[in-house]
Amino acid sequence: CVLDSVEGLLVLQRDEDTAIRLLHPFTGDIVELPPLTSLAMQLKADYTQATKLKLMRDMSASISVAADGVVRVMVLIGTTWAAVATSQDTEWTMLPWRIPGHYQPLSSGGKQYLVHDTFFEDSPEVSQIFQMEAHLQDAPKLIAAIPKKKLAYPLYLVECDSEVLVVGHKDRSFTHLAVHRLSDLVSRRYVPVKGIGDKVIFVGGRALCVSSKILVPPTTGDAVIYRRPRELTFSQYCLGSSTWSLATDECSMSMSGLTQGPCSLIPHVFTCCSRRHWNKGLMYWRDNEPLTWKVNQKFRDGVNH
Repeated sequence: CVLDSVEGLLVLQRDEDTAIRLLHPFTGDIVELPPLTSLAMQLKADYTQATKLKLMRDMSASISVAADGVVRVMVLIGTTWAAVATSQDTEWTMLPWRIPGHYQPLSSGGKQYLVHDTFFEDSPEVSQIFQMEAHLQDAPKLIAAIPKKKLAYPLYLVECDSEVLVVGHKDRSFTHLAVHRLSDLVSRRYVPVKGIGDKVIFVGGRALCVSSKILVPPTTGDAVIYRRPRELTFSQYCLGSSTWSLATDECSMSMSGLTQGPCSLIPHVFTCCSRRHWNKGLMYWRDNEPLTWKVNQKFRDGVNH
C-alpha cells in the first residue's frame, strides 16, 4: 500500500513483512528501507504490535540524498513521533524528541514544514511554523510565528515553483483567502502575493500546485481550490477578483465532498495516495467498502457516457 507521496516518489509498505521502499513511478527505480517492525518495537506506547503498525501508516516523509548516493528518509508518525533511516540501515531510529502537534505537514527539498496552532495554549493569537531537515536529527526549529490578525487559522502549506507558499484566511469569517511566501513570513513581511499565474493551488486536503491546463473540468488559473470548512464543498477562490465559485459539478458532490466518481478530477486529486479512499487498486467509498465501476464497451472504446 502507499504510505505517502513525496517529491515525485511513492513510499510503499509491503503487507507480508512491513518492508518499506521508495519507488520512482516513471523509471521503476527502487530504494529499500528497513521494515516498519523495527520501528514498532521502539514505539513506547501501550498498544499491540498490530495497532502500532496501523498507527505508523499515518506518516509523512522527507528525503535527502548525500553526495555518496546514500538516501536518508525522515518520517513523521501521526502528530507525535519522528524517525530516520538510510538506504544502508537495517532498522529505523526513533528520534528522542516529540514533534509539535500539527496538521498536513509539507515536505520540500529534504525538509519538513509543520503548522502548529496555539489555540488552546497561553498565546492563542499566533500560528507557528516549524522546520525539520531529513539529514539532521535536531529538534523541530521554529521559523515563523504568524499573528492571526495578519493571517487567520487554518494555514496550509504548499510548494509552488520550488517555493513554499502559505495559504490562509484574511479574517476569521473565512470569507477571503490570501497566499504568502513562507520566506516573507519568516522575515515578518505580511504582504500577500498578487497572483500565481496559470497555476491552481489545492489545499484543505491534498496540498498541491498544478497547471490549470490539466484540470477536468477546465478552470482558469490564479486560483485556490479549497474544501471550505463551513460549507464542506469544494470551492474555487480567484485571487485576482477575490470571488468564490463551485469547483465541482453536481455529480461529483456529496455531503463528504469526496465521493469517488468519473466526473471530476478534483476529488481524485484530494484523495490520491490516501488509504481512506484508495488501496491496492480499489476505491473506497462509504464505511470503507470498496467501490468498483462497471465499465461498458462504449466507455472502453473511448466514448465518455
